Amino acid sequence: NVMGVFVPVAPFPDIQFGHGFSITSAQQLFLVGGLAIAVGVFTYSKKVMMTVGSELMTLTPLAAWVAVMSHSIVLFLFASERLEQLLANMSLPTIPLVPVSSSQAVVGAVVGIGMLQGGREIHWPRIYGIAKGWVITPLISCLLCFVGLYFLQNVFQQTVQRDSNYELSPSVIEKFQKEGIETSGLHELTGKVFRSSAEVVRAVKDKVNLSSKQGLQVVEYSLQINLIVSEEKIAYLDKKVLSSKQMAALSKLEGQKYNFPWQLGDALSEISPEWIVSGGGLKDKLHDRDIKQKLAYLYRIFQRREI
Repeated sequence: NVMGVFVPVAPFPDIQFGHGFSITSAQQLFLVGGLAIAVGVFTYSKKVMMTVGSELMTLTPLAAWVAVMSHSIVLFLFASERLEQLLANMSLPTIPLVPVSSSQAVVGAVVGIGMLQGGREIHWPRIYGIAKGWVITPLISCLLCFVGLYFLQNVFQQTVQRDSNYELSPSVIEKFQKEGIETSGLHELTGKVFRSSAEVVRAVKDKVNLSSKQGLQVVEYSLQINLIVSEEKIAYLDKKVLSSKQMAALSKLEGQKYNFPWQLGDALSEISPEWIVSGGGLKDKLHDRDIKQKLAYLYRIFQRREI
């Protein structure tokens, strides 16, 4: 969960070993995360294990096995894309794929066993202490992050936020119209540039009615990022990420430049159905997510850096 936030801005270059083996920047990040977990196991984890294993309540071997299995099943349910797709194909409600805490899951499992036994053996003061930690931890993290970023920006003169431009160009207005967003009052905003997503949404809302979904679309389509599909960057792509048909479609756009990321996505979908985001609801959710992840990967690779 922690290393996942670094994936879009991974600082490591891909490592190539010969012609058949490579380690991507994301894989290197996950390796660092795994090593950090291993260090934690050999240092501070004993106290955590003792707390869960004996300080919440006394567990029999069978009860401990049930707690571990319950914890594992919960993590699987909230992390399995295949299960989500299976439920969607059966027209059943899906389970949201969200990061879940293994510590919270196992503590909940132990408390569940204790409640089944009447709750008398549960050490409630210890449970309350753990619950307070769950509440206080994100608050302290938020405060430390705020203070840390403040010092980095104002004391060490480091850039902690990248400026983004949101432009309502004629092509963006046309895209709005194709996606079903009302554009009758937006022509006077044509060509205007906004410095934040909140500003562009507020400006559009002043002219037309927007649903929450349409507000997100306004942000997505108006975000200005210059892309160039160069031969050098195509060669740099990880061939394992894209299919052969997707690579063939991308190669046809060599030399093209785009001012908005969605323009590249639309161009690819016109060349090959392999790049089409169907938007057909839950049953196509896994397919659409895969395409969007690949497009996001291309946007990062083809982004034109200003010197």
